[in-house]
Amino acid sequence: MNSLCLLAFGFSQNVAMAVLTRFATGVFNGNIGIIKSYLGKVTDSSNSSHAMALLSGAWSFGTIMAPMIGGFFSNPADQYPESFSQDSFFGQCMFFFPPWLSLFS
Repeated sequence: MNSLCLLAFGFSQNVAMAVLTRFATGVFNGNIGIIKSYLGKVTDSSNSSHAMALLSGAWSFGTIMAPMIGGFFSNPADQYPESFSQDSFFGQCMFFFPPWLSLFS
């Protein structure tokens, strides 16, 4: 469901739809609780602190890098006019490319 909400964000063509789909993505995203529970089950007292530190580091890295990557690939018709025209799909749905790429990462 989270992936569908993410793709719906890519199809948004106004601010209201973008805000609504991002809200829905947050509602259906319960990954952090599941990840912490899983780490608690698969680690013991000798390595649980290391696993939680790695989780925090990966989360922080993603929080910094994801907007940079998304900004680099957003609005491809304006940034790369030689490859994408304004009348193409990526000209109309200018924020579709970053969510689509994130599904394959």
